[in-house]
Amino acid sequence: MLGLAGNRIFGRIPDSLGNLQKLNKIDLSGNELLNGSIPKEVLNLPSLTTIFNLSNNFLSGNLPQEIGSLESIVAIDLSNNRLSGNIPNMIKNCKSLEELYIARNTFSGPIPGTLGEVKGLGTLDLSYNNLSGFIPPDLQKLQALESLNLAFNNLEGIVPCGGVFTNLSRVQLEGNPKLSLKIGCGNAQDHRRKPVKVYVSVGVAVMATLVVFFSIVGWVQSAFPSRLLQVLDPELLLLMHNLFHDGRNINPEVQQECVITILGIGLSCTMNSPDSRISIRNALHKLKAARNNLLNHVPTHQASKCVFPLLESAALSIETDKQALISFKSQISLESSNSLSSWVQSSSPCNWTGVSCNRFGQRVVGLKLSRLGLVGSISPYIGNLSFLQSLELQNNQLTGTLPEEICNLSGLRVLNLSSNSLQGSIPSNVSKLTELRILDVSMN
Repeated sequence: MLGLAGNRIFGRIPDSLGNLQKLNKIDLSGNELLNGSIPKEVLNLPSLTTIFNLSNNFLSGNLPQEIGSLESIVAIDLSNNRLSGNIPNMIKNCKSLEELYIARNTFSGPIPGTLGEVKGLGTLDLSYNNLSGFIPPDLQKLQALESLNLAFNNLEGIVPCGGVFTNLSRVQLEGNPKLSLKIGCGNAQDHRRKPVKVYVSVGVAVMATLVVFFSIVGWVQSAFPSRLLQVLDPELLLLMHNLFHDGRNINPEVQQECVITILGIGLSCTMNSPDSRISIRNALHKLKAARNNLLNHVPTHQASKCVFPLLESAALSIETDKQALISFKSQISLESSNSLSSWVQSSSPCNWTGVSCNRFGQRVVGLKLSRLGLVGSISPYIGNLSFLQSLELQNNQLTGTLPEEICNLSGLRVLNLSSNSLQGSIPSNVSKLTELRILDVSMN
């Protein structure tokens, strides 16, 4: 057994580990600067029978096909690295595998259907990668599978109905906007008793909803339940704040017509019974019709009053994100390899190291700066990144306290500040982060 987890080991994994022919367990997880690729020689150890854990490191490159040589391994954890490429088909040869975790990497391509041949697989976590294509029907064959996490990839198509998919409480699929669930599939009947959030694309709804945001959104918010507003993309709801009270006057008749269209779709989308809800196709058709009507009847000068302020507001919001990140950088006194050199005023923050943006409006939604040797404190201006969903600053040398302003990030889902030198208490308002799913402040 080789157990060196949670140390500060740096460098590459030596090929010579492949000479330890009686090794049955390898755990090198949680080392700050362990980098490079996974040696093929280590994967050719038939003696490995229990755990192969390289998670929470800085490993990169492809996962070698030799992973299939671990025929007797029970658990593989490669999560939270920078591994890329396709998931190798040869993983089907890991016949004893019960747990496979490869989340939070940059794997791409399809999910291999050969995973359906690993009959004893009980837990499969492929979340937070760049996987694409359809969910393989062969995953339905995994009768032992109790937990399946495919969240936050680029998957598409219809979700299968058999196997683990018959109980959707065991499956995580969020963050794949092109996936659809067939009504009557699995335990979808249970969802008849609960409202379902349906988000209407910004690209389709923006023109139809522009006028709503200028003068009567306050009335809409007070007159209708909050779940009704969930039919609008959350990005539009956040833009409202910048557009409500600027004093512009839009034709009330145009406002009324657009509001009725949007609210009608909203009511249809939030009916408790799926059978009573409007189909996405019909919803889009109605929104397109409203958009065309708006363009046909609103004078050009009045349409300009709608469009240009929105563009101005979006530009100002992007600038707010940039300044928040520049302020964050200003409190960093040391960075290994000049890793934040791309963070300059003259370029878009969407092109900066560790920053990811959404497609609409180019707002910052992710900040991944783990293991960069950052020294300094966390700027309170981080709380101005109003669209931020993931903040990952683990395995650095950050000091000071966790700023209260971080609790302003209402859309935050992942907050990982582990393995730093932070002190003080967690802000009491952290309960405001209702979307938060992962909070890791360990090893501080």
